[in-house]
Amino acid sequence: MKKIALILLILTIPTLPLLHHYRSLWMKPAHIAINANESGGRYLLDLLATIRKADKITVTEHSDRVDYVILYHTEDGYQEKIYQVLQLTPQDKEDWIDLLGTLESKTQEAFPACIFEPHHRIAFYSNGKLFSTMEVCLQCGQVEWDGTSQTPPWSLHNGMRQFISRIGMPPKDDWRAKYDPKAMSTMSDNK
Repeated sequence: MKKIALILLILTIPTLPLLHHYRSLWMKPAHIAINANESGGRYLLDLLATIRKADKITVTEHSDRVDYVILYHTEDGYQEKIYQVLQLTPQDKEDWIDLLGTLESKTQEAFPACIFEPHHRIAFYSNGKLFSTMEVCLQCGQVEWDGTSQTPPWSLHNGMRQFISRIGMPPKDDWRAKYDPKAMSTMSDNK
């Protein structure tokens, strides 16, 4: 029995690099050609160029002014709270590039009518200087980014949700309770 196992192992050793090559092809996301004729495609190309240019990218989970207004019925006294900040690793950056390469380029033609409540900020740095910022609201799917004048693709919301989840941040949370747990419990008690 040991001889048979040894013979099988010897016979498969030359094919291991080939198997690894095919496995790596299966494991990588299928890339969709980005259509530069679509504004959504140009948006993705601008984002890819920005990611590649950045030598540091941070993702910050933070409060939004609306969290405060709903709790206290005023904007007076609002101060942004930072819940967590992650600096992307080189692998995170490559994974994000790969993910963006799978998104459809079809340009978004309609936009949500909800209030923009971003809870994730992506900051792009080069040589220690901030050069671009993206605010992301995963509740309504809106993104405000100073890095392009193009209209985003329909697929961006789902892509950003996947990206935020993959790096270990919640795409959704009870943002009001996170901002002030005591105020939320008082609101619940008064109902």
